[in-house]
Amino acid sequence: MDILKERIKINDLQVSILDSMIDGVRLIDRNNNIIHINKSMEKNIGKNAVGMKCYQGIGQKRKCDLCVSDKTFATGKTYRKEEIVKDKIYDVVSSPVYDENGDVVAVVEVFRDTTKEKELERSIIEKNKKMLSDIEFATRMQENMLPSKGIYGNLKIDYEYHPSEMLSGDIFDVYTIDKDNIGIYMCDVVGHGVAASMISMYVKQTMRAISKR
Repeated sequence: MDILKERIKINDLQVSILDSMIDGVRLIDRNNNIIHINKSMEKNIGKNAVGMKCYQGIGQKRKCDLCVSDKTFATGKTYRKEEIVKDKIYDVVSSPVYDENGDVVAVVEVFRDTTKEKELERSIIEKNKKMLSDIEFATRMQENMLPSKGIYGNLKIDYEYHPSEMLSGDIFDVYTIDKDNIGIYMCDVVGHGVAASMISMYVKQTMRAISKR
């Protein structure tokens, strides 16, 4: 490992820079051995990891099914994956480390804690699902409030309803005023969405109430 460190040429300044990073950082050799970890990695993921296999350093008993460090050694490219360690979610980025001859001699893995971001993402997804369910219910209600197709006095009413969005301010109604008169109106509230649909439904109920007087 000391020979490998010499090839990588990690000096005290570079170690200091690694230790100052908030993300966990570790160096791995071709045999999947951990040869260096920074203070953040040591504090949040595991102490005394140097000398362990890379998977042992994150509390696993066997090699990962998707080993990004192996892929980096094989191709010299950077890879990314998501890893769960101690109930925390990490975005892991694996990048090559070259020696003076341009050979990949080690891999540096950076562990960024994305637990809060993932929890927020899940929360937003769940809220969006609930909101969509509520909007679909309101859409069915709005469609059920449309007048029935059929005969009104001497008029035959038929129509197709295509709102601009799932919920809109577009609505119309047909109602009997008296034995000789049929009322028809169309309402197009400025805007779209929940607010416009609520106004249009309020207009419908108000017109219905007026027609009964």
